Amino acid sequence: MLRKKPKNKEVESFPSTLAGFGYYVKPDGSIRSIQSDTPYDFEYKLKDRVYNEARYEAFTRIIADMVIQKLEQLPLNMIKAPVPSNVTIGSSEPHTYILMTRDALTTPDKLLVLIPGSQLSIGQWSRRVMCDDNINEGSMITTCLKALEQGYQVIITNPNANYWSANQSWNKRMGSKSIYISESDTPENHIHHVFEHYIKPSAASNIAIMGQGWAGHLIEEQLNSNFDLFKEKVKAIALADSVHSRDMVEGDDKRVFLFEKVTNWMASVEEKKDAIIRDPRFGCTCISAGVEIADFTLPTSLNDMFKFYQRQFGEQTFEDEIVTNSARQEMEENELEDLNEFITVVDRDENVEI
Repeated sequence: MLRKKPKNKEVESFPSTLAGFGYYVKPDGSIRSIQSDTPYDFEYKLKDRVYNEARYEAFTRIIADMVIQKLEQLPLNMIKAPVPSNVTIGSSEPHTYILMTRDALTTPDKLLVLIPGSQLSIGQWSRRVMCDDNINEGSMITTCLKALEQGYQVIITNPNANYWSANQSWNKRMGSKSIYISESDTPENHIHHVFEHYIKPSAASNIAIMGQGWAGHLIEEQLNSNFDLFKEKVKAIALADSVHSRDMVEGDDKRVFLFEKVTNWMASVEEKKDAIIRDPRFGCTCISAGVEIADFTLPTSLNDMFKFYQRQFGEQTFEDEIVTNSARQEMEENELEDLNEFITVVDRDENVEI
């Protein structure tokens, strides 16, 4: 019996430029169709999700390169630093990189550390926001510009670059020849390496951290393993839809730090913007971002996050209050209750949690 010879699956080929896709970046940072002035259309081929996802990946890779170029250009003028730290960027030895402003390691003053969520390339907060709304807001470009305006130097981490193939790092395995990058084989190891070799040796006396989603877990791990650094230098941590858990924080002293230094902005279908969300799982202040979709939490809350930093750094004025007066009053009235709720109390005699 004769059988039909299976057809070789064709490898899809996509444009290598934004214009090739039929899009351009407007002066305000929004990415729009050249013909219709509309955002990116995911459903390019009806009922062909495989093709549409491949096309979207190719489209967002172009945007990712554009983001890096903008971060490296003036006025930010950021530079690459290798991970592992003893590898030369551009060499054939497996490595990835982080981005930093030129005085990030030498400034004696303020340093802002940015940690993205899972599956995102360096310098990005949300691919959805970049494609649908604004490349500057969905990336870390606006964040970095605001940080520089307020006197911060900046380090952008790259925890999802875990694989090495064809002499470059990738966020996912690219074929059978992909190998793990030493010291960046997992997001956890990447962040630990960056803390040990860049953040801890830096001269900054006041460190702020901003993270999204899985970044909360990565920060939580460093809080446990690098608590002396956190106690001495880390003044504030602003999170967006964090996945951390107070139960994973080891010890009362670290849980007190979590309560006093961390605020988590959250997407919510019920709570209005700035409303306090009482959720003991996080062990920190949680505030509604006033949006229902998590991708928009951080861009929507960015100004509030920097006001939070100002308050923690002792720079805040009366007009800089983040939450409404009623929400602030609620926080003050329940502060003692929250402390009892969030912080594990250890019985000195029997050494058991109560």
